[in-house]
Amino acid sequence: MLLTALDDKSRATIGRFWLKLACAAVFAVLTRESYLASLGGWLSLYALFTAGIALLLEKGLSPTGFNHWDEVLWLTFLAQAMKLAHRMVT
Repeated sequence: MLLTALDDKSRATIGRFWLKLACAAVFAVLTRESYLASLGGWLSLYALFTAGIALLLEKGLSPTGFNHWDEVLWLTFLAQAMKLAHRMVT
C-alpha cells in the first residue's frame, strides 16, 4: 500500500490530519449551528493552529514528504468545501 512507502514524518502528518478531522466532526455534532458550517469552522481553526505551529517550528515546504504545511492546505481545503456545501444546502 502507498502508506508503507512514506517516511515517518509523512505518516505522522497524515495521522494528525485524520485526528483533527475526527475531532472537528465530533465537535461539529455538539454545536447548535448547522453541521457543515460548524465543521468548516472547526477545520479552519485547526488550520490556523497548525500554521502557527509550523511557523513556530520554522518548518518549510518539503519536496520529499508531507509536513505541517501540507496539513494546513488539506484542512483549509476541506474547511472551504464544507462552507461551500453549507451555502449550497441553505
